[in-house]
Amino acid sequence: MLDRATAEYVALEMAVAERPEAHINLSAFYLRQEKPSEAEAALRTALRLDPRSVPARVNLADLYRMLGRDADGEPLLAEALRLDPRAAEAAHALGLLYIRQGRKDAAMPLLDRAYALLPAVPRYGYVYAVALHDAGQAARAVSVLTAVHAARPSDVDTLAALASFERDRGNLRAAIGWAEKLAALRPDDPGVKALVAQLRAAAGGGRSGPVR
Repeated sequence: MLDRATAEYVALEMAVAERPEAHINLSAFYLRQEKPSEAEAALRTALRLDPRSVPARVNLADLYRMLGRDADGEPLLAEALRLDPRAAEAAHALGLLYIRQGRKDAAMPLLDRAYALLPAVPRYGYVYAVALHDAGQAARAVSVLTAVHAARPSDVDTLAALASFERDRGNLRAAIGWAEKLAALRPDDPGVKALVAQLRAAAGGGRSGPVR
């Protein structure tokens, strides 16, 4: 039954095989089936059909990341940004690649660009803020995360990072406030409950006031 469903899906996409998007879709399908060679071939076909396809380049670079082949992915992402300097997904992916390579100075402008281009994507702001924090720019990191929270109040990664960063800065009142917001979203999470309790204990048992 699964083989039949697979064949039907592939046939459906191949019916529009002249479109690069069909091969990008096939690549994602093959990845879900843990067939990286077929996924790579599909993305290569997409690029042959449209050499300027940024999504195909970004997806192929991400496949190479999963396969431990960042050296092959780097030129794909660099070319994607040359083709479209406003491709936030390419800037974000290349910035992360540089982080993995230990090239933090090269990564920061790219992570900044991705966040500036698409500030409504919480992941871009979160990753940029973590990089800022690691670089010793804690105040800027909190500022970025606060803006991300304003746009996406239910993003739990943002709230967890804000609580952690403010705790590290010694701003326990603010840290408790962020942790309590996180607890409201994750009321049954024992780790979040423990975080709130630890912060309250560190602050002398008090509760937070409004967080600005």
